[in-house]
Amino acid sequence: DLATRAEDRVNATIVEKLPPEKLADFEKLLDDGNETQLRNFCQENIPNLDETVAATLLSFGQTYLTP
Repeated sequence: DLATRAEDRVNATIVEKLPPEKLADFEKLLDDGNETQLRNFCQENIPNLDETVAATLLSFGQTYLTP
């Protein structure tokens, strides 16, 4: 499914951009399933999060949607 692939790509980018010392906290938030806390955590720990996600989605679109 294309939406799942896009989400996987965004998640991989987030993990890549997080400082290594924050990964354990990130994994705990993932396990807790609180999307608001997870989004806040990412915004606090990843500079330019919105731009990073947008660039990832644009790249994804070019890869999968360009003939």
